[in-house]
Amino acid sequence: MGLHGQYFALNRTAAIEPRMGIRIQTGRTQFFSAGYGLHSQTQPLGNYFARIRVGLDSIQPNRNLDFSRAQHYVFGYNVQFIQNWNFKIEAYYQSLYAIPVSASTKTSFSLINQEDNYVIAALSNKGRGKNYGLEMTLERFWNDQFYFLSTLSLYQSKYQASDLIWRNTRFNSNSILSVTMGKEWNLHTKKTSTIALDLKITNHGGVRVTPFNLQQSILRKTTVLDNTRIYEERLPDIFRIDLQTQWKTQYKNRTGSFIAGVQNLTNRKNPVRQYYDAGIGGVKYNYLLALIPVVGYKIDF
Repeated sequence: MGLHGQYFALNRTAAIEPRMGIRIQTGRTQFFSAGYGLHSQTQPLGNYFARIRVGLDSIQPNRNLDFSRAQHYVFGYNVQFIQNWNFKIEAYYQSLYAIPVSASTKTSFSLINQEDNYVIAALSNKGRGKNYGLEMTLERFWNDQFYFLSTLSLYQSKYQASDLIWRNTRFNSNSILSVTMGKEWNLHTKKTSTIALDLKITNHGGVRVTPFNLQQSILRKTTVLDNTRIYEERLPDIFRIDLQTQWKTQYKNRTGSFIAGVQNLTNRKNPVRQYYDAGIGGVKYNYLLALIPVVGYKIDF
């Protein structure tokens, strides 16, 4: 059990947060665990300094925004079922409150979905949110110069703005699967040398988007969103393979490593944003980076 504290000097906001955890050993290779924590977070800093015009003057309506807060609950089970192999499953629930939302009108806006920039509007800490899900991890500890780690996360992420309607957050992709593995071999050279190969595969549920009102977009020749369906659609899944090899040589007082690899090995186009293009009269997408070669040399003393 413990306490965590923080203080935000800009508007003299303080928080004391209780946190606690317990682990119950039920056998030589397995245990149950549970935890609780209260967590507080400042808002992205630009929002505190944003000014809006009132008559001939301007004010900073959000300078005194409170922390956003979340109560975290987690329950887990862990078992080492054979030597070097471990399996863990965790269920969690996060209750979010004091999330900044529109102060003056009932809208779907919540700072919980903010990507970048800042808001030029009066906000109040009356929004809510909730995240819950299940996470499963299969791990092979480093042994015989080989490791393996795989994690599957299934989850929901919802929010409530000033209009009191529960919706998907922008981050509610529902699933993430990640597999990472690597193998190292000793080289028979004069100096101690190894060569390693590492592979990472990720499949991430698609980014949440608000669908178009296509008819209005065509008429106005610009993107017009259907604001009755906020974040109801999901773009295609994000899939990526990263491959890296490393040649490491041990010298008298340093280690040199030559690294060569490829990120997004399959050169997959992963869409993260969509917009209406009047030139083609249809939808276009912004994508994450394509295939990226990576080459480097590292020296450790």
